[in-house]
Amino acid sequence: MDIMVLGKKIEEIAVFVGSCLVALLGGLDNLISFLFIVMAVDVFLGVGIALYQKNFSRQKIFLGGFKKIAEVLVVVIANQADVAFGTDIWRMGACLYYSGYEGLSVARHMSVLDLPLPKALKSFFERLNAESDNPDKPTDENIDGK
Repeated sequence: MDIMVLGKKIEEIAVFVGSCLVALLGGLDNLISFLFIVMAVDVFLGVGIALYQKNFSRQKIFLGGFKKIAEVLVVVIANQADVAFGTDIWRMGACLYYSGYEGLSVARHMSVLDLPLPKALKSFFERLNAESDNPDKPTDENIDGK
């Protein structure tokens, strides 16, 4: 098989798979674009920090990638719910929720990089890191039952 023919077949398969994915996601609009951009930034920062801190793990990368795929599948399911019920709320809600979730992850990476963040957000991440470093240490939330 000629290399040009093989390249053309691969291109056709990629276009087909991409078209199917876009259709399942309900189109390629600003919400989906934003979600994918925030996911990409999160992956880039997470891998960069892991490499810098020398705690890069294929298992962590696999789990992180699997979580991202699961998020996209939830958006697919939400889009299909909108189609089934004739609404526009489920897909938008899933996109906004996971965009916010990924945005918090990006902000946490920024905190690790010591980039400027609002004081409340920075102290939240510091408390979160302290709790994850010492899970047995009692906190106000554990004591008060909140």
